Amino acid sequence: MGIVPINPGQNPTQDIDDSKDTSWALSMAAAIPSGIIKIFEGGATFGAALLDLGVDKDRVEAVEQYFDDINPFDEAAAATGIGKITELIVNIGVPGGLAFKAASGLGKAALVAKQAGKALPRAEKVRRFGQGMLGAGAAEGVFVGDVEEAGTFGDFLGGPTKVKRGEDDAATELMNRLKFGVEGMAFTGAFGAAGKLVSGMRAVRGTNKAKRGLEKGIDKLDSWFRANGLLTQEGFDVKMKRIGRESADTNVGERAMVEIDNIADRIVKSYRKVATDKVDGATRNDILKEMNDVLMSGTAKNGKLRPIFGKVDEFSIDKTTGLPGTTPEFKTGKQL
Repeated sequence: MGIVPINPGQNPTQDIDDSKDTSWALSMAAAIPSGIIKIFEGGATFGAALLDLGVDKDRVEAVEQYFDDINPFDEAAAATGIGKITELIVNIGVPGGLAFKAASGLGKAALVAKQAGKALPRAEKVRRFGQGMLGAGAAEGVFVGDVEEAGTFGDFLGGPTKVKRGEDDAATELMNRLKFGVEGMAFTGAFGAAGKLVSGMRAVRGTNKAKRGLEKGIDKLDSWFRANGLLTQEGFDVKMKRIGRESADTNVGERAMVEIDNIADRIVKSYRKVATDKVDGATRNDILKEMNDVLMSGTAKNGKLRPIFGKVDEFSIDKTTGLPGTTPEFKTGKQL
């Protein structure tokens, strides 16, 4: 990415604002200072709307125009989707986070309880968290730069939080900010609950203690995201070792079956020569079955095969063929 030279007296962001292909990185970088300026714009717009309430002085429009003129990063931030999202996160995240911390006092209360050697009661945590939600929602409603541009989930899903557009009166501006703040309060609670859930998942993960009630439910949910599922790590390790050994034994068995097939093929070829007859697939299958019966006829220690071989008659060599005879007159009377 090249650097565009700036002429004396030129607006430093003119080339950025006029560029049609602003990169996402540049847009995201511009969104941070733009989001900070939007915080002051939101506060000033809220104050102007209160002053305009009941008296049509158009202070809100004047304030919005003023901040549009002094914000050199707005257009670059709005050039990409990631820039718009970053700008909104800075705009409502900074005041919302500070307001939640100040209103809840959770951090300070937890520290005091820890120094006293006590744990903060659950009811006290819930109360303080509720205070934080109210504070964060109010801050987001007050300091959002342009509530119509930011929008709400009600705009997509419908319902009471849908922003009313097309009317520039102070009452509508304040009502839209109230709707935005209500959603902000609700989502602060949702994010807090999600954080508590993740914290609970981390707390129960890897522990062998018996889990009941909520802990059991959290552990089951967490099992969807870990390799060992509901098993403890030790139990998972034992299971994987068993699977590995079973796979190794299966591999040995498969190799043995391939070798047996090869031996059977060689026997079939030899049988053709001896019997001077064409051996079909059925005969080959019969030979394989007989071989399997022999191989599985006995066992030894450690699961090893120990075939039991029966005795067979000894045949003398047929001088005409040079091979063992196959008829009764070639029997020697001995057994092998």
